[in-house]
Amino acid sequence: MSARPFCVVAQPTIYDPSRAPRGKHVLWIMVRCVPAAIEGDAAGRIAGRAWTPEVKDAFADRVIDLIDDYAPGLRDRILARALHAPTDLEQLNPNLTGGGINAGSCHLDQFYGQRPFPGYARHRTPIDGLYMCGASTWPGPGASPGSGVLLAQRLLDDSVPHDPDAGRRA
Repeated sequence: MSARPFCVVAQPTIYDPSRAPRGKHVLWIMVRCVPAAIEGDAAGRIAGRAWTPEVKDAFADRVIDLIDDYAPGLRDRILARALHAPTDLEQLNPNLTGGGINAGSCHLDQFYGQRPFPGYARHRTPIDGLYMCGASTWPGPGASPGSGVLLAQRLLDDSVPHDPDAGRRA
């Protein structure tokens, strides 16, 4: 586990106050690159090797301390918290293998013509008229419409009748 984890922080109640009691807010924190299988702690403070409630609390405390460096007093304002370790995410959604939110690896061998696997990067499947779309397909995960845009282009291309003799008549 990282000693200084990379965090994505949002306060959704700024835009949707209905998500918290009047006058209160929700602070959403996503820690990136958290291991599903704990092999050690870079800070040397958390000894657990499984995502027990104690280990989750200790790691969450580390994250709050880190954010508190930039937003002093944060810890004193927290009324409650909900924690989801990678193992919890996989239990909530079996597609999140190992708690990975990227619908597969983000290594180079999973990009370009390789995502979701070799030969199927252009959104088609072996079943005529059945296509794939989503984070598991090219161009990959993230808050992006890329896969849907590419699939829409593919569907438009596939819907246009192709005349194999058109080039010879021109």
